[in-house]
Amino acid sequence: MLRGRNFGQHKLWQQKRTGIIAGLKYKLKRLRKEYFGRRHKVCAGAGKAADASIMWCWGAAMILPEKAVHLRRIRIWLGVFIAGLVLSGVTAFPLQSETALLNRMFHVAPAATAGEPALHTWLRRVHTAIEKTNAEYPFMAYGTDWLAFAHLVIAIAFIGPWVDPVRNKWVLVFGVIACAGVIPLALIAGPVRGIPFYWRLIDCSFGVVGVVPLVVCLRYVRAMEQAG
Repeated sequence: MLRGRNFGQHKLWQQKRTGIIAGLKYKLKRLRKEYFGRRHKVCAGAGKAADASIMWCWGAAMILPEKAVHLRRIRIWLGVFIAGLVLSGVTAFPLQSETALLNRMFHVAPAATAGEPALHTWLRRVHTAIEKTNAEYPFMAYGTDWLAFAHLVIAIAFIGPWVDPVRNKWVLVFGVIACAGVIPLALIAGPVRGIPFYWRLIDCSFGVVGVVPLVVCLRYVRAMEQAG
């Protein structure tokens, strides 16, 4: 009699335990469903809310790496462009020394010789003109000093889009317009100043080469704008 009663109590306890476990599993499953449901709603609204506190959501997490990649590429291209401007500015100071170096590199004779290349004649003439001008009228070099300074100032202006390319997009557009203006200036003012045609083409190449990194940067800026 006592044994049967103990067996019944043990069976009853097993049923209660099974019911408790089943109830806990059901509640856990329901809580998980509610949690992931809320997370899905929050993630879906992350793009509209643009709240930094929910950047862990998948939608926001996909945007940030894409923007970071575009920003890194923009800074690389702008770094090349800024370096070119700084180099152009710095080399505009010691013109006499640089033209003398060019004459030595191309083995230009001190005096004109029969049948020499046109480039040799031009390099000697330029160096002689700068040398005589600096000797008799040194203040004329003050103009090229300001030219060098202008290149450095323009290089500083491009730090703006390097930091925030979307907000300072207009600087990139300004650079594209400036590069486009190089070609008509070289082709119009070149003949007036007696610049050889092949040298005018070299001057035009600065505008053609310079516009490439700016156009690439503008493409990445548009991608960043579309990404929000």
